[in-house]
Amino acid sequence: MMSPSQASLLFLNVCIFICGEAVQGNCVHHSTDSSVVNIVEDGSNAKDESKSNDTVCKEDCEESCDVKTKITREEKHFMCRNLQNSIVSYTRSTKKLLRNMMDEQQASLDYLSNQVMCDMDYRGGGRTVIQKRIDGIIDFQRLWCDYLDGFGDLLGEFWLGLKKIFYIVNQKNTSFMLYVALESEDDTLAYA
Repeated sequence: MMSPSQASLLFLNVCIFICGEAVQGNCVHHSTDSSVVNIVEDGSNAKDESKSNDTVCKEDCEESCDVKTKITREEKHFMCRNLQNSIVSYTRSTKKLLRNMMDEQQASLDYLSNQVMCDMDYRGGGRTVIQKRIDGIIDFQRLWCDYLDGFGDLLGEFWLGLKKIFYIVNQKNTSFMLYVALESEDDTLAYA
């Protein structure tokens, strides 16, 4: 994928190439060699001309090509200025958009200021562990306020807390899947 600056440079090169082709294509080059028959393009038809007419046409062509070249150069400079202004404007708006997105993301992460435990084994990892029980050292017979705030130790047994779970699942533009893994004392695994 091309970056915006690469795409802009490519566009600029294409514009210059096309304009250069237009300048070269408008001027018919005539030979001053008397042995060559020259064709001068008129808007409606083409005519064979002699050497005397060739010099007149050559002068006319050079004048019109010079004028056309000047106009085209001015147009190129105008196009370049507009393109540069567009690129600067696009870059500024892109930076502003990225800054706004990062600010919004950071604001949503402010709710997750507490540490969580991540399971890095199941399906590539990155799963937030809500509850972990190992051997019953931590008593789970608790009051509602304990379940709201969470309790235990992340390295041992714990309950993450309903408030933290609420903040996790209510992040903008994200979707979640609940995965429940149960393991019995005889190492039998069950999943829901």
